[in-house]
Amino acid sequence: MSFPNSTMQTPRPASVTIFGILNIALASMELFGLLFSVLSRFLFHSAQNPITKAMHDNPDYQTYQMIAIPIGAVAGLALLTSGIGLLFLKNWARQLSLGCGVYKMIAGIVTPFLLYRPVIVPVLDALSKQLKTISLETIQRIALIILVMGAIVSLIYPALLIFFMTRRKVVAAFKPTPLE
Repeated sequence: MSFPNSTMQTPRPASVTIFGILNIALASMELFGLLFSVLSRFLFHSAQNPITKAMHDNPDYQTYQMIAIPIGAVAGLALLTSGIGLLFLKNWARQLSLGCGVYKMIAGIVTPFLLYRPVIVPVLDALSKQLKTISLETIQRIALIILVMGAIVSLIYPALLIFFMTRRKVVAAFKPTPLE
């Protein structure tokens, strides 16, 4: 399967195709994850499980979900759309990819730390009460390390996306052909 190269002036960089496919794949996973998040609000609420109960009963977490799910859906659809557009060498798709990358970097840094005290700590408290062998402080330290590592890992893809979408050869591939 080949995709049109509307420029004919500059060959299609492999990174454009790769990021087009990756954007589509990651957006599909994100949208599926959001669907699971919505369904889990209704399907997995159990008084038997103190962790899911703590999450379900936490008003801060519920507020977060009410905001994050629609924003995540828009961001996922934008990433999906940009991936398709990249495969067809549409400049708007390159620009949309850059916007998605910036959004994902900001969200990747802000979200874990925004949620730590009001949402994660109460859930960890419920977990420590259930385990009874590990102190809350130990669980909090482990969770903080995981959050920091997760935030760092979550920055890799958007950083690469921004880097490659601003490369000179990529920008040139999206420029229209001059009329002859």
